Amino acid sequence: MAQAAQTETRKLAAIMFTDIVGFSRQMGSNETRMLRLPEVHNHLIQQAVTEHHGTVIKTVGDAFLVDFPSVVHAVQCAQQIQAQFRTHNAEKEPAEQIHVRIGIHSGDIVQKDGDVFGDGVNIASRLQALAEPDTICISDMVHRDVAQKVPLGTVVSLGRPKLKNIAQRFLVYALLPEPPKGLRQRLRVQRLKLSRRVGTVVFVLVFVSVLLLGGIILLLFPSLPTFIIHHSSLRRRSLRCCRSPTSPPSSYCPLST
Repeated sequence: MAQAAQTETRKLAAIMFTDIVGFSRQMGSNETRMLRLPEVHNHLIQQAVTEHHGTVIKTVGDAFLVDFPSVVHAVQCAQQIQAQFRTHNAEKEPAEQIHVRIGIHSGDIVQKDGDVFGDGVNIASRLQALAEPDTICISDMVHRDVAQKVPLGTVVSLGRPKLKNIAQRFLVYALLPEPPKGLRQRLRVQRLKLSRRVGTVVFVLVFVSVLLLGGIILLLFPSLPTFIIHHSSLRRRSLRCCRSPTSPPSSYCPLST
């Protein structure tokens, strides 16, 4: 037990998780090219991590798990990584481009026997999976810490999405490389919001379903609204009759039993 305790280290850290978009799928189409791209990818990420005082905890295939002494360093590192890949991609054919998703969270991590565990790691991983290509997803905790310290560019709230195997729900934000330009990019931002807000999507589906159901009922029973209005009118008149001081005895009231 004493030896196990010595190999376990617990700390609060800013965690960044990165991943290449579609790497496994593209590996099957051109293995030689996809084995060359990670060299460029790894070099750019390692360079940015070093410049922002981060430590690579481990790599899993093309994914990097990195911790930083502060969320400011983590966000600045992620912004630099995305900026460098945008520059790289601008000079390359689509097949040679590298698109990365990044997730950042601040939380408790446990380092044990060369591996790392904890909510901080799990949430950062889920945020990375939630991000669109070329964007950064950050938790509300990170956003509150850096909003007044780092220029974040275009920030899009994704609401409180359900993260796989994470019980807690919290606000999540996407950092876009630049403000949306033109109708196409604006629609992309709106799609991003809706696709991540599960509650909103469910509400819209229910609302549309109710409208469709109402339309079907009107088509099948076109006289139903008139019948309802007429029935309500008769009921109100009957109630006024029964409550009037000059009305007949209750035995004559249409609503009496």
